[in-house]
Amino acid sequence: MWQRFGYVAFVLVCGALVVDVSLLLWQQFVPSPIAQGSEQSPRTAPRQAYTVTMRAESTRSGKTETGGDYTEAMRSDGTLMEMIETHRDGGTAHVQRSIISPSGANLLVDDVREISAMAATTRRSPYRPENCLVAPQLERLMGSDDVSGVHVVVVKAKSGTGERTYWRAPDLNCAAVKIQSDYATLGFSTVKRAVTIQRGEPDPTLFQVPEHYRTVPIRQLLGLPTTKSEDN
Repeated sequence: MWQRFGYVAFVLVCGALVVDVSLLLWQQFVPSPIAQGSEQSPRTAPRQAYTVTMRAESTRSGKTETGGDYTEAMRSDGTLMEMIETHRDGGTAHVQRSIISPSGANLLVDDVREISAMAATTRRSPYRPENCLVAPQLERLMGSDDVSGVHVVVVKAKSGTGERTYWRAPDLNCAAVKIQSDYATLGFSTVKRAVTIQRGEPDPTLFQVPEHYRTVPIRQLLGLPTTKSEDN
């Protein structure tokens, strides 16, 4: 029974991690007006290079489980890298990266299956608005705080099943250094806390694709059915 419960808890943690990160990815497509409603362009000043890694934990029925890591890194040239890494039974179950160039080109990399694909029809800006409201239709600014010596703004966002609170660092491209997700109706919550906040140029390997990785259609990388032309 406990083994089955552990598996269910692992699935819930990973699912919550993916949901939160997916929201972060989706928010890049949404225009970012400031809270008063006027338009605000993404920042254009030189950017601070950084690396932030958060670790996910979930709590259900008083039991806490560790899920996986979310890493975000930005180079001083404006290239952004986001990575989801999940773990199970002491091993790595899934590692996927998204590398977004300053022009908005989005390269997806699966480091477990050793494949990569260009999201050719998708353009994402790697830069977030200065007020850190990346989805103003869904979010509201609650104030400011300090997390591990980093100045942050606190942002709340409603979802269909609960509420999320983000602690975002304005001088680090509004990268989240903490995310609290509360699913009261499910009796379940997750928290992602920064375990690493590093200023300066990131590890260059985070932005590289090994030469032996295969290039595949984007649908194959995402686990969707492919057409015969794509298979060829």
